[in-house]
Amino acid sequence: MKKILRAYWLVISLHALVQIACYVFLAYDRTPADFIVNVVIWPTAAGSAGILFASWIDRRLSSYSSYAMSAASTIIAWTIIHVNYDIRIIMATCLLPIFSSVLFFNKKGVWVYGSLLPCK
Repeated sequence: MKKILRAYWLVISLHALVQIACYVFLAYDRTPADFIVNVVIWPTAAGSAGILFASWIDRRLSSYSSYAMSAASTIIAWTIIHVNYDIRIIMATCLLPIFSSVLFFNKKGVWVYGSLLPCK
Protein backbone atom coordinates (compact mmCIF):
# COMPACT_ATOMS: atom_id res chain seq x y z
CA MET A 1 0.00 0.00 0.00
CA LYS A 2 2.79 2.43 0.90
CA LYS A 3 4.55 1.83 -2.43
CA ILE A 4 1.39 2.67 -4.34
CA LEU A 5 0.95 5.87 -2.34
CA ARG A 6 4.57 6.82 -3.05
CA ALA A 7 3.98 6.15 -6.74
CA TYR A 8 0.92 8.42 -6.68
CA TRP A 9 2.98 11.17 -5.01
CA LEU A 10 5.60 10.71 -7.69
CA VAL A 11 2.99 11.02 -10.46
CA ILE A 12 1.55 14.31 -9.21
CA SER A 13 5.01 15.73 -8.43
CA LEU A 14 6.31 14.89 -11.88
CA HIS A 15 3.17 16.28 -13.46
CA ALA A 16 3.65 19.61 -11.68
CA LEU A 17 7.33 19.76 -12.63
CA VAL A 18 6.65 18.91 -16.28
CA GLN A 19 3.90 21.52 -16.47
CA ILE A 20 6.24 24.19 -15.12
CA ALA A 21 8.99 23.12 -17.55
CA CYS A 22 6.54 23.23 -20.46
CA TYR A 23 5.46 26.74 -19.50
CA VAL A 24 9.09 27.88 -19.39
CA PHE A 25 10.09 26.34 -22.72
CA LEU A 26 6.86 26.50 -24.78
CA ALA A 27 4.63 29.38 -25.75
CA TYR A 28 1.36 29.63 -23.82
CA ASP A 29 -1.41 32.19 -24.13
CA ARG A 30 -1.97 32.30 -20.35
CA THR A 31 -0.59 34.73 -17.84
CA PRO A 32 1.93 33.31 -15.36
CA ALA A 33 -0.48 33.72 -12.43
CA ASP A 34 -3.32 32.00 -14.30
CA PHE A 35 -1.04 29.16 -15.34
CA ILE A 36 0.40 28.60 -11.85
CA VAL A 37 -3.03 28.61 -10.19
CA ASN A 38 -5.11 26.68 -12.74
CA VAL A 39 -2.53 24.30 -14.22
CA VAL A 40 -0.14 23.66 -11.36
CA ILE A 41 -1.69 24.42 -7.96
CA TRP A 42 -5.30 23.19 -8.38
CA PRO A 43 -4.47 19.83 -10.03
CA THR A 44 -1.67 19.21 -7.55
CA ALA A 45 -3.97 20.08 -4.65
CA ALA A 46 -6.74 17.82 -5.96
CA GLY A 47 -4.34 14.90 -6.43
CA SER A 48 -2.79 15.51 -3.02
CA ALA A 49 -6.23 15.56 -1.38
CA GLY A 50 -7.08 12.25 -3.03
CA ILE A 51 -3.83 10.69 -1.84
CA LEU A 52 -4.21 12.05 1.70
CA PHE A 53 -7.76 10.70 1.82
CA ALA A 54 -6.60 7.29 0.58
CA SER A 55 -3.80 7.17 3.16
CA TRP A 56 -6.26 8.12 5.90
CA ILE A 57 -8.62 5.34 4.79
CA ASP A 58 -5.67 2.94 4.70
CA ARG A 59 -4.80 3.75 8.31
CA ARG A 60 -8.34 3.90 9.74
CA LEU A 61 -10.44 1.54 7.61
CA SER A 62 -7.98 -0.85 6.01
CA SER A 63 -10.73 -3.06 4.61
CA TYR A 64 -11.62 -0.23 2.20
CA SER A 65 -8.03 0.52 1.16
CA SER A 66 -8.36 -0.86 -2.34
CA TYR A 67 -11.39 1.33 -3.03
CA ALA A 68 -9.64 4.39 -1.63
CA MET A 69 -6.54 3.74 -3.73
CA SER A 70 -8.64 3.34 -6.86
CA ALA A 71 -10.57 6.51 -6.05
CA ALA A 72 -7.31 8.42 -5.52
CA SER A 73 -5.96 7.19 -8.84
CA THR A 74 -9.21 8.25 -10.53
CA ILE A 75 -8.90 11.75 -9.07
CA ILE A 76 -5.28 11.98 -10.21
CA ALA A 77 -6.08 10.70 -13.70
CA TRP A 78 -9.03 13.02 -14.30
CA THR A 79 -7.19 16.11 -13.03
CA ILE A 80 -4.27 15.36 -15.35
CA ILE A 81 -6.69 14.81 -18.23
CA HIS A 82 -8.55 18.04 -17.45
CA VAL A 83 -5.35 20.08 -17.57
CA ASN A 84 -3.89 18.36 -20.66
CA TYR A 85 -6.98 17.52 -22.68
CA ASP A 86 -5.40 18.71 -25.93
CA ILE A 87 -2.80 15.90 -25.83
CA ARG A 88 -4.10 12.84 -27.70
CA ILE A 89 -2.54 10.10 -25.55
CA ILE A 90 -3.52 11.70 -22.24
CA MET A 91 -6.67 9.57 -22.05
CA ALA A 92 -4.39 6.61 -21.33
CA THR A 93 -4.12 7.92 -17.77
CA CYS A 94 -7.64 6.55 -17.30
CA LEU A 95 -5.95 3.17 -17.06
CA LEU A 96 -4.37 4.15 -13.72
CA PRO A 97 -7.48 3.24 -11.65
CA ILE A 98 -7.86 -0.01 -13.57
CA PHE A 99 -4.23 -0.94 -12.89
CA SER A 100 -4.78 -0.10 -9.24
CA SER A 101 -7.78 -2.45 -9.08
CA VAL A 102 -5.81 -5.19 -10.85
CA LEU A 103 -3.00 -4.89 -8.28
CA PHE A 104 -5.53 -5.48 -5.51
CA PHE A 105 -7.19 -8.36 -7.40
CA ASN A 106 -10.44 -6.43 -7.25
CA LYS A 107 -12.54 -7.78 -10.13
CA LYS A 108 -15.51 -5.56 -9.30
CA GLY A 109 -13.24 -2.50 -9.22
CA VAL A 110 -11.87 -3.31 -12.66
CA TRP A 111 -15.40 -3.37 -14.07
CA VAL A 112 -16.51 -0.23 -12.23
CA TYR A 113 -13.46 1.86 -13.17
CA GLY A 114 -13.42 0.42 -16.68
CA SER A 115 -16.99 1.62 -17.14
CA LEU A 116 -15.87 5.15 -16.25
CA LEU A 117 -13.65 5.32 -19.33
CA PRO A 118 -15.03 7.77 -21.88
CA CYS A 119 -16.35 6.26 -25.11
CA LYS A 120 -15.78 7.88 -28.47
